[in-house]
Amino acid sequence: MHPTTVTDRAPVHELRTPGSLGAGPSRGKALIWMGNQTEFMPTANQPESHSSLSRSVRSRSQWELVAVLAAFAALSARLFTLISHYAVNVFFMDQWDFNEATLFEKHSLWEMFRWQHGPHRQGLGAVLTYWIEPHFRWSSRADAFLAGAIVVLAAALALYLKYRLFGELRIFDVCIPLILLTPLQYEAVLITANLTQGPLPLLLLLAYCGAWMISSPGLRYGSLLFVNFLAIHTGYCFFLGLITPMALALDYYAARRQSEDGKWAFLIAEVASLASLGIFFIHYRFTTEVECSPNLWVKPLDYLEFILLLFGGILGMKGSGFLPLLVGGIAGGAVLAALLSSIRQSFRADAKHRYQAWSIAILTGFCVLFSVSTAYGRSCLGPEVAQISRYVIWMEPGALGLYFFLCSRAKSLSGTAAFLVLAAALSSTVPLRKNDTKILEFVSSAKRNWKACYVQFEDIRGCNHAVGYGVYPNFDRNLKGKLEFLKEIKQNLYADP
Repeated sequence: MHPTTVTDRAPVHELRTPGSLGAGPSRGKALIWMGNQTEFMPTANQPESHSSLSRSVRSRSQWELVAVLAAFAALSARLFTLISHYAVNVFFMDQWDFNEATLFEKHSLWEMFRWQHGPHRQGLGAVLTYWIEPHFRWSSRADAFLAGAIVVLAAALALYLKYRLFGELRIFDVCIPLILLTPLQYEAVLITANLTQGPLPLLLLLAYCGAWMISSPGLRYGSLLFVNFLAIHTGYCFFLGLITPMALALDYYAARRQSEDGKWAFLIAEVASLASLGIFFIHYRFTTEVECSPNLWVKPLDYLEFILLLFGGILGMKGSGFLPLLVGGIAGGAVLAALLSSIRQSFRADAKHRYQAWSIAILTGFCVLFSVSTAYGRSCLGPEVAQISRYVIWMEPGALGLYFFLCSRAKSLSGTAAFLVLAAALSSTVPLRKNDTKILEFVSSAKRNWKACYVQFEDIRGCNHAVGYGVYPNFDRNLKGKLEFLKEIKQNLYADP
């Protein structure tokens, strides 16, 4: 029999390894068996191999944390650098329209909140703009920096959400800032910055996921309903209003197997979520804001192509050839698989893992709803429209949900390979593409030249012709009157010395 074998459950006070036979206690490697415990405990004489291993693990975790935070800081600084370089202080395109609610016309806060611009409402974005922008003389550059700050805050919240859901930050968590701080979203942040068109909905969506983890049912439901109400009225975060009633019902059904408590809280929350959705549709105008008609039933392949290119856009794929469609198909299929798997998992998991599954389902579900609805209203414009920069920020929740889905899987070689592929694909989007740089330089230069021309000559058509580009395409919306108003109160382009 081996010298260290224990043949019964009687206490063993000292056992020696073969190398320590005949040696004194001070030279031996002793193990003490602690009664009925199932593991041997090292004595003071045993080398501190376990302690060294723990220190090594802690050191590795610290370096991984430093790497993730460094990537977050570097990508945040890069985003603000782009804003500083390309943002110009003159309203551009849609900004002349949606600022009617907050600047060019007199409206109450509720009217601003409910203001419909295109298919969506301005919501929280209009209210924050009304409160903040006057302090910066309605500067378009300040608006761009504010949008960038909200995106950075959303990225920080996503890192915290990952920590709450899955534990310590690991090296592959650099994917989170790579997704949310990508330069591909430049249009939503610095060309036609609108807090409602991306930045705030992204923040609200992540806050909504965080609210699901609140332990107190009353506080959890209250937070969910509050964020849900704001989100429904803020841009395309409206789709969260469709998700919430279903999510509440499915969550109650899954939790009911463990406890019958919370029935009335669920019913009240369900009614409130449906009421919030109903309020949104009061005096709502259904519109796609494009001249062509939806072609889903006429050209279903064009519709499918549009969706695939939307998913390929988050990875910077351009063109309508085989590769962009393949990459978009893989990305879209992965997001859809993560959505279906997380919904199924939510019925089998305990509370902690159920909310992991819900976060994944909410993020991926939002992305799927946005992509299919956008394709319905815009695919008639052509496949190239799916690849414009403004849509990237709306597809980011799907990529983040897919990453969280990979984090929820058991560690394996295939899982590590998936992390590596995703990290490599996202890293390829960090350098600003040549065509994107040309767009930024052209639009920024056109804005500066038009602004300089108009401040000097105050001739809209003449400056459009001289510059070869304008700041607003529709002369029927009293652009001249708005410019005169800005001159009178010395705001926006007239605020600069």
